[in-house]
Amino acid sequence: MKLPFRCICLPIAAVTCASAPLLAQDIDAGRQLVQTYCAECHDVGPEGGISPLPGAPPFSTLHERYDVDLLEEALVEGLVTGHETMPEFEFDPSQARAIIDYLQGLETLRIKPPGDPLQRPASATFGELTFQFYCSTCHGKEGRADTPAAAMFSATDLGYLASANGGTFPTERVRAIIDGREDIVGHTGVRMPPWARLFAHELEKVGSDEERERLIALRIADLVAYLQSIQVE
Repeated sequence: MKLPFRCICLPIAAVTCASAPLLAQDIDAGRQLVQTYCAECHDVGPEGGISPLPGAPPFSTLHERYDVDLLEEALVEGLVTGHETMPEFEFDPSQARAIIDYLQGLETLRIKPPGDPLQRPASATFGELTFQFYCSTCHGKEGRADTPAAAMFSATDLGYLASANGGTFPTERVRAIIDGREDIVGHTGVRMPPWARLFAHELEKVGSDEERERLIALRIADLVAYLQSIQVE
């Protein structure tokens, strides 16, 4: 049976968080699926940019329209929408779960505390989600450089940054490496991406110039807080 999925009929759902932890490999698998099947029409990134197809909702805002966890069955049974231009998709259960995990990751990244979200302190929790989205492919889901890409690029085991610095976490150096001020090159000659510049490109349609700069700085501060939280004593 094909389950109808009509954007114009479903009420806005309350924001909910998955009770089970979101794992880096699950998020990455879901990201690859939505990039393959959905990115031609939808913005599928975490910051809610403009979708290539006018009227197609950015995936980062789907939780404002639906309880995304309830979409899992529709993804398996056959996703049918009220939009003529959207093809019908059917995914196997593991693919559907991976897509839901990805969407829940986007939802978690978009949850903001009351007041000015750019005034909150750095958060290791948000940093972990950011790490899973952008860093885990090379550095591993827990930063332990235990992936094939880590071996290829000679990625650092991020759990020992403090011990390699005499027991003190090198906050400012880590910040400089992430934002691109300090260049890191693996043994294959591949450089670590300059994340501040890449984040700026991703966020180019979000807010004012000042808000973007603050958001980039906060995202990097979150990453630094997360990395500090995973240090091995």
